[in-house]
Parts: sequence; C-alpha cells; structure tokens
Amino acid sequence: MTGRPWIPPPSTLVLLLMAGAVAFFAVQPDNGPAAAKTRPSSGSAITSDAADETTSLPAFMAQPFDETMLTRPIFAPTRRQVEPKPAPEPVPLPAASVVAAKPTPAPLPPPDPPDLALKGTLRDGDTRTALIELPGIQPRWVRIDDAVDEWRVLEIGPAHVLLGHEALRHRVGLHD
Repeated sequence: MTGRPWIPPPSTLVLLLMAGAVAFFAVQPDNGPAAAKTRPSSGSAITSDAADETTSLPAFMAQPFDETMLTRPIFAPTRRQVEPKPAPEPVPLPAASVVAAKPTPAPLPPPDPPDLALKGTLRDGDTRTALIELPGIQPRWVRIDDAVDEWRVLEIGPAHVLLGHEALRHRVGLHD
C-alpha cells in the first residue's frame, strides 16, 4: 500500500460509537454515602416475610413495597387516596298486590297496498330504478328498499315492481 492510512468503513464506526454509548450510560453514578444508605447494592438480598426465603433482586427492584402504592391512583393529578362512594339506598318495593293484566289490543289490519302506477323502469349496471306515480303526487324514482307509504320496494323487474309489507306482497305491472 502506498502511504494512505487504513480507514474503517462507516458502519464499523457507528457500531463502535453505539457500544461506547451503551457502556457510558450503563454505569450508575455513585452519589456519595447518602446514596449507599438508601440504595442496596446490586448483589444484595431481600428477605421475604411471606415465603421465609431469600430472593436476590436487582437494585432497581429492591425498593420497599407498600400497600398504599396500590390504593393511590398513580396518574391522578392530586394523587390522593380514593374515597369509596356510599352505596345507593335500596328502593322499597311496593306491597304485594294483585295487578290485572292489561288486555292486549287486537292486531291492526294490514295496510292497503298503495294505489300507484308504474311509469317505467331503468337499469344501469346492477342498479335498478322505477318511476312510480301516486295519485295527486308528482312521479318519483324509487330503488330497491325505498319506502312507498308503509310498503317497501322489494324487487324491480323490466316491467314490474314488487312491494312488500311484513309477509304481504303486491305486484304492480307496467300496463296495469
């Protein structure tokens, strides 16, 4: 090689910088003798009263656990203890009495089919429309599932419209 020094590729330099950053931030600073009293060392052991066994925990988990941590809302702005709401007072039931059942009204007769005239039908791809005329009303275009009085348009054919109301059907032809 002639006089040029070797330079590693940029990806190698990036990896070296990342490894250095991880090593730099992984070291925890020691804040003096006060920190040593409040924070156990990373190899310290915590004794569990409930299980009577020694468990080794990392330093960040070695903080004392208190039941108040569970009873106080963590993300509330005031961080005050939750006050239990009083139970609603029970509503007294009325004395048992005999109530006569209301008679159910007789079902209404089905509506008469609308008196309409089919003026024409139109098909545009899969869409079908029909031009209908009710007495005293301007003709209007309807599609399947449109309402005509209390009836629904169920089907539009080349020369007919099928209306339905519950289980009833009424067919209106082009020249009826």
